[in-house]
Amino acid sequence: MHNQKLIFLLLFVFGLYYSRVYSQTETTSKDTLKNVIGRFNSPKQEDNKFTSEAITLNADSTFEYQMNTEFLKIKANGYWDVSGDDLILNSSDKREKINVEEKKNRSNKIKFDVTYKTDEPLYYQLYLITNKDTLHIEDVFADTVINHTTLKGFYIIDTRGLKYPTYFLKKRKSNYFRVRLEKNRIFDNEVWHIKDSGTKLQPIGFNGNFMNYYLIKQ
Repeated sequence: MHNQKLIFLLLFVFGLYYSRVYSQTETTSKDTLKNVIGRFNSPKQEDNKFTSEAITLNADSTFEYQMNTEFLKIKANGYWDVSGDDLILNSSDKREKINVEEKKNRSNKIKFDVTYKTDEPLYYQLYLITNKDTLHIEDVFADTVINHTTLKGFYIIDTRGLKYPTYFLKKRKSNYFRVRLEKNRIFDNEVWHIKDSGTKLQPIGFNGNFMNYYLIKQ
């Protein structure tokens, strides 16, 4: 009987502790959700390579994103959510960032034919993943032909610095790749850090890494 009372007391204490932890976590989550609603703008710093960046998080869990530079304007919209201290962003239009058609030609060289999905040609950086290392081919325009190598995959970075997902070959002997890139920015479960009780956001840049600046709530 004594052991049963002791077990019951321990279960009661543990249950009380976890209920308090859960309650605090739930309250923190609700507070974070409330605090992040609003508009966040980029700071005005000389070392930033863009003119402005901003995101508006609406109360209905939708967002509008925009970045304006000297040479381009990017806009996107979608839905946002909060998990702990992370902001999760998803575009309304979940288009594939990269489409690749691969096949085997008789040539002993490898050819890449790269455009945006709008058929616009572009300059880009091409990174070839081989069995040994990653080869970097700089300042490629539209299409390029390279000497045969044991290719496992590749990825592309356009002139805006936007890094596209790594593509791994479906067939080992493929040597022709028709690549079409999504020009717009697509948010696919992209995670930003929430800082200072929801007054700052640390965004992810085009290169897929966290930026060294914060968007500040207005």
